[in-house]
Amino acid sequence: MVIVAIVIFVLLLILILWFKRKKDLQVHHQKLLVVEKERALAEAKIKEHQLHENQLETEIEFKTKQLASHALNMLQKNKILQDISTSISDMMKSSDEKGKANLKNIKRELQQGLNVEKDWDLFKLYFEQINKNFFINLRNINPRLTSNDYRLCALIKLNMSVKEMAAVLNISVYSLKNARYRLKKKLGLKSDDDLNNFINGICCSD
Repeated sequence: MVIVAIVIFVLLLILILWFKRKKDLQVHHQKLLVVEKERALAEAKIKEHQLHENQLETEIEFKTKQLASHALNMLQKNKILQDISTSISDMMKSSDEKGKANLKNIKRELQQGLNVEKDWDLFKLYFEQINKNFFINLRNINPRLTSNDYRLCALIKLNMSVKEMAAVLNISVYSLKNARYRLKKKLGLKSDDDLNNFINGICCSD
């Protein structure tokens, strides 16, 4: 009887261990499935994030090209109008009074075509799409900045040269340099501070 009892006990023990092993394997398998699902979900989120980043980069690249193209068109238009205005001034020197009066009227109309507000409105629209809060941050630095100050800051942000900025703003290089000097003072910069570095360092975030 003792031997039978021992055999039964051993068999029961083996059976219990087998069931426990089976259950442990099932639990382990379930954990593996959960881990696999979490990994797949994480990978899907990473791919979605990368896709979103790529879309943003493509959108920013497109908007940057729009902005650069618009700024270039403004520069070229102003350059052409300035050249025509200079030619008219030369023609006025050798014209009679009536011819001078007519040329003066034409020159006045040309001047009105330089830097019209709708050009700047469109420029500002493109600029703010890729440099969000740039003007807000500038206003926080100095609420008394003028529209010309904002325009100059935007052109500096685009890394334009002094000559290019002067052409877009329809002013001389000398006037542009003076405007930069006054802007530095308004922004609280010292004489040896770099204006371009400061402007490029202004945060543009959502």
